[in-house]
Amino acid sequence: MHNPLSTFTFDADNIKSVRFSTQYDNESIKLFLRRHVATNFFWLFMLVLLASPALFLVFYPDLVFSFIDTSVFAQLFSHTELKLIVAIYMLGVSYYGIMNFMRWYFDVLIVTNKRVIDIALVPPFNWQVTQAQLEEVQDVRHTQGGIFGIIFNMGNIYIQTAGTSQNIAIYKVPKPNRVHELIIQLLP
Repeated sequence: MHNPLSTFTFDADNIKSVRFSTQYDNESIKLFLRRHVATNFFWLFMLVLLASPALFLVFYPDLVFSFIDTSVFAQLFSHTELKLIVAIYMLGVSYYGIMNFMRWYFDVLIVTNKRVIDIALVPPFNWQVTQAQLEEVQDVRHTQGGIFGIIFNMGNIYIQTAGTSQNIAIYKVPKPNRVHELIIQLLP
């Protein structure tokens, strides 16, 4: 069974559970890829940092309100109004977290035995799908650089297509050299 949070799956036997709406009957998925899980560290850190003040208010309200009562906020807002402001703030922080998770989870590259499909979520509710038949692929290359690229073994994949088809690029993927090899092996 395919792990829905995996970032790199290339064993066709393990990804039979993955289907997409435009998949043909005789088309099998050979590679399923999304950005490296390490790309989530920054936004998760920011999410915790942004949520900390509000969480402090939830767990230590007496301490916070004793401080607020001695400040200028006591003259501007009541405790109820401050709670409403914190609730609205937390909705914004939650939106930030959900959108970043959705951008990571739904931005995928699928390589089948017939074509390459790049599905990208453009928040909040737009999709961009780019596909190319394997016969149209002229060049596949990868880049890997920077300290995080080396530490986490992640890089970028570029797929150049023939004619007027749009080129495909996916960034910060795990094992870019292995992905490059697998795509090259599938080319006719």
